[in-house]
Amino acid sequence: MKKLGLILTLFLITLCISGCYNYHELENLAIVTGMSIDKQDEEYTIGVLVANSKKQEASSKEGESQTIVYEGKGNSVMEAFYNIDLESPKQLYIGHLAIVLIDEIIAKNEIEKISDILIRSPESRKNFYVAVAKDAKASDILKITSPLESYPSESVSMNLKNASTYQGISTDLTYSEFIASMLTTGISPTLPSITIDGDVDKGEKQENLKTTDPETKVKLDTLAIFRNTKFIGYVSKEESKMINILNKRTKYAMETIQYQDSQVVFHLSNFKITRKAELKDKTPILTITFKATGAINEINTNANLSDPNTIQEIQTGLEQKMTKQIQNTIDAMQNRYKTDIFGFGNLFYQKYPDYFKEVESKWNEEEFQKVKLNINMNIDLETKGSLEQTIRREMYGKKTE
Repeated sequence: MKKLGLILTLFLITLCISGCYNYHELENLAIVTGMSIDKQDEEYTIGVLVANSKKQEASSKEGESQTIVYEGKGNSVMEAFYNIDLESPKQLYIGHLAIVLIDEIIAKNEIEKISDILIRSPESRKNFYVAVAKDAKASDILKITSPLESYPSESVSMNLKNASTYQGISTDLTYSEFIASMLTTGISPTLPSITIDGDVDKGEKQENLKTTDPETKVKLDTLAIFRNTKFIGYVSKEESKMINILNKRTKYAMETIQYQDSQVVFHLSNFKITRKAELKDKTPILTITFKATGAINEINTNANLSDPNTIQEIQTGLEQKMTKQIQNTIDAMQNRYKTDIFGFGNLFYQKYPDYFKEVESKWNEEEFQKVKLNINMNIDLETKGSLEQTIRREMYGKKTE
């Protein structure tokens, strides 16, 4: 018993003094919040945005930057990353990484390679955002100062989240979600794109923050779309919105129609979208049932909103436009871009595995174009009743029906 007690005591002491194998003192770490990956002439450039915590107090008094971007170059991604150690006095730590920006060359040719490297990092939490740098170096986007956030990476992350929720043009796609879409049969991935509005050199300086209208800003752009794992281009704003709605990646959207002598602006929410795949005589048929709630946000006409016929006309106009936009967006993916970013192929793969096995290798380029589309649209307008009449009608148009 004494020997057993001694063994247990030694075991407990060992647990107490061993600690974590990868434990690091915080003061010895450079906390990386953003990363960029560029390639030019077979050479990689890795940029990391580091929180300049030691100088935060001084920066608020003296105008010094709270962040710094270190860059490393090399013939491989990892060589470029480790070459940053030649500049950084502290060990890089990516456990708090918020966003990774890749340039178009990486997106076109090496997205699988980069994804594999990132997923092997034991420190990364895999919930950071990924975006394509549009018409700009990815490292330049990291350097643009923001008036609302301490770190540029935080500004970009918040922009992605807000735009995805309230606009539907962009999307806050995490790295894990991007990898999942890459590995799922019958679907090609998308990524948000980010560009620079203004002069890069001016945007890197603190003077960019000392004005009510900064000369240089980082701006979210439309979706970057892929065919399988190859970046093939950017879609329009309307196409981005429809893609995010159909892929259930946004909660709200704005839409506008022309009614009588005015435009009517709607706020759309409560999207409920179901998709049904059928195969008839080897012809793939897809039925989309689209339901949403619409609220009139802006209208400047003497239309009688208490009249059910008026509401029905407005609702029909909205449903027709949404149906047309969905049809146009899917048609563009089928015939112009030849890529299934909606996951229609995955529906046929699950329901008709033998059929999809035959066409999988040519799904994007050939079979996807053969899909026949049916759309059932139902948008319920919340704005009904005489209490919600327009001011214009109350002032000038009461006699107009």
